[in-house]
Amino acid sequence: MDGNLFTPSSEPLGSFRASVYYSRFLGQQAQTALTLRTGLVGPLPEGRDPEAGKVQTSAGMPIVQCWELKGRKGDRVSIDMKGRFTEPPVVNDADQLERKESLKYGRDEVTMTLFTHTGDPGGIMTRQRNPHDTRMDVMDASISWAVNFEDNLFMCHAYGARGYQTGDQWIIPLASDPRFQDIIGNPLDPDTGNRVGNPILPPTRSRYYLPNDATGLDDLATTDVISLDFLTRLRARINTSPVPLHPISSAELKRAGSSYEGNSNLLIGFLSEEQYITLKTATGAGSFSQLIADANSRVDFNKHPAFADLERFLWAGILWFKVPRACEFPAGSDAQQYDPSTGALETVTVNVRAHRGIVLGAQALGEVLGDASPAPKADNGGMSGSGTTPMLRSPYSWVEDVRVGGSVLDIFLRLMKGTKKLRYTWNNVPYDNGVVAFDTYQAGL
Repeated sequence: MDGNLFTPSSEPLGSFRASVYYSRFLGQQAQTALTLRTGLVGPLPEGRDPEAGKVQTSAGMPIVQCWELKGRKGDRVSIDMKGRFTEPPVVNDADQLERKESLKYGRDEVTMTLFTHTGDPGGIMTRQRNPHDTRMDVMDASISWAVNFEDNLFMCHAYGARGYQTGDQWIIPLASDPRFQDIIGNPLDPDTGNRVGNPILPPTRSRYYLPNDATGLDDLATTDVISLDFLTRLRARINTSPVPLHPISSAELKRAGSSYEGNSNLLIGFLSEEQYITLKTATGAGSFSQLIADANSRVDFNKHPAFADLERFLWAGILWFKVPRACEFPAGSDAQQYDPSTGALETVTVNVRAHRGIVLGAQALGEVLGDASPAPKADNGGMSGSGTTPMLRSPYSWVEDVRVGGSVLDIFLRLMKGTKKLRYTWNNVPYDNGVVAFDTYQAGL
């Protein structure tokens, strides 16, 4: 394919070949943008082309991506979660073959949704008066929108709640918004009237902890604040769980040139700005600076582009990061949780203002990426002025539509994706596979 054909200056507005060029550019930029979520995904297996069929990224990272670009029918894709061998050994001359242990895989299904955002670069006169390239301005804004939206999806599913924080970092509306369920990828089935997709799943009781003797958001008190002692106990509870979190693969994180010698049991934690400041204030600036120095000496995240700008510290074997968004629950708001006695899903009234934090191990979330590209158009200019211009399979696409005699240009960004927290059951107890959540009282800044 002649690369000279695919340049912004040579393709008219609405050209299908422009859609090919811009779809490719959009996908490359969105997938390599330095965001919180992209630092949690491993690379595709070496030598594997996602267009060749179903390909799954490394199980050693918190987000496992499954690329399904072959256009198979159906919008549900299964993701496998690798388990551990747990059977006792065979002793002496006992029959080894009778006691062999099969590989264990947990399996969850993730539903794909087609998300569309429409950009307006203005009419003919707007483009005439504007000194900027409005087409590329829409591209820049669309890339920013896409990565922001994907971080929103990640946070809602990983934290098990949307929370009530607002602001321009939040594209996904509050859970009370009638559009919320569709936007998170949990649409209504018109035939059954049921939601059939990727619901927001509150933390299972086996993966949810609170300070002191609190039992839930409806029982949290002003004394239930975050502290280093709480984080120490949190790590101990993770370690002593019947099913501990799988550690994150150090080898995968080395791909950015960081050094992880001796970090074979690495977990990553996310705190809100307020939780971070509460810890820093209670610990004292000098002592907290030492925690930051310890983190930087053990794990050089300055070399990892996704994490370089995030403040972090090391405590109880967990590398903690301060993240810009918060999963926030005001006092008197509603929240979903599982009843500590019956395990039933319930809606409770939040007792005091709270923020949620999480700890991530491997295989916490599944992301399924499908093919959002439009079908090739015949007789649309092709390579030599006729024929068909192929569109590469990609979860991202850019489509231009010229209307009203060429005076109006609509630009459609499309994303085919599904995000879901991975979950399985062990000994009849449900477990979030790779994420632990906790709530603490936060008075505010």
